[in-house]
Amino acid sequence: MNLQRKHMTWVVCLIVVLLGVIWFKTNSAIPVTPSSPFLEEDQQNAQAEKAANEQGHSGSRVYVDIKGGVVEPGVYVMSADQRVKDAIEMAGGLTSNADTSTLNLAMRLQDEHVVVVPVKLSQEGQASQPEVQSYDPVLNELNTSDQATIESWPGIGPKKAGAILQYREKNGSFHTTEELLEVDGIGEVTFEKIIRHLEGDSAP
Repeated sequence: MNLQRKHMTWVVCLIVVLLGVIWFKTNSAIPVTPSSPFLEEDQQNAQAEKAANEQGHSGSRVYVDIKGGVVEPGVYVMSADQRVKDAIEMAGGLTSNADTSTLNLAMRLQDEHVVVVPVKLSQEGQASQPEVQSYDPVLNELNTSDQATIESWPGIGPKKAGAILQYREKNGSFHTTEELLEVDGIGEVTFEKIIRHLEGDSAP
């Protein structure tokens, strides 16, 4: 009887030991992945580097900032032996208004390289050229004469002189001599007299 108990005790101990060994091996086989706040970024960079290697680029990794006329501007991880044209392709390609005429597409990339793709200005965005106007001495007199000077013109008294000054103040300078006819009290006859007077005064 005692022999049977001892035998059973040994069997139980052996089973416990075997279970312990199995449990240890099972848990030690599970890999432990360390958490890191930069894990996601490292994975993205690794994918970008892998993609570069698959395209035959095996240079050192560089960060390139792509701006301007590209579909998806941003910072990209590239290979140092890649070119500007590769960076543009990585950013989704050129936009419809991109202008590469002044851009060196064959330039090798460097770390912290900033690639700015110029864009063409729209018709509205182009600076308008100022109009060049020739000097008109009669218009100059109409736009610069004061009350007393205007009253010296033929057919003009204080009331009409005041009307001319009021028109100028309200509408700005006269752009043509014919605008003088829009002033209250200035008719065709008075207009002709004033123009002949000013042309005579401004003649050399």
